Amino acid sequence: AGAIRLVEQYLRLQLLREASWLDKNTRSVELSLVTFNPSTLFATVVAINFDMGVSGGVTSVSTTIQSIPAALYDADNMQWSQVVFEVGMVVLNVIFTWSESPYVIKIW
Repeated sequence: AGAIRLVEQYLRLQLLREASWLDKNTRSVELSLVTFNPSTLFATVVAINFDMGVSGGVTSVSTTIQSIPAALYDADNMQWSQVVFEVGMVVLNVIFTWSESPYVIKIW
């Protein structure tokens, strides 16, 4: 199963190259993700940056991993400005994802 997943990932990388997302002029690729662990109430932010040299190949890799406590709202001490801001960010994320979906679907 691992070999099949590796082949799938390689094919997706090829699609990125064919769509001109990655080419010989690409100097940096950043992979960012956020995970949430509900049992510990922590969110983990991971950022991996791959830098490519002019001669080709990856010259450096930098990683940043940060765990953030995801505090639940206290009904007695709720800060409505924070709730409004976070709901607004979710709405903006949905709008952005929807607007970018044709490009993502084309790659997958």
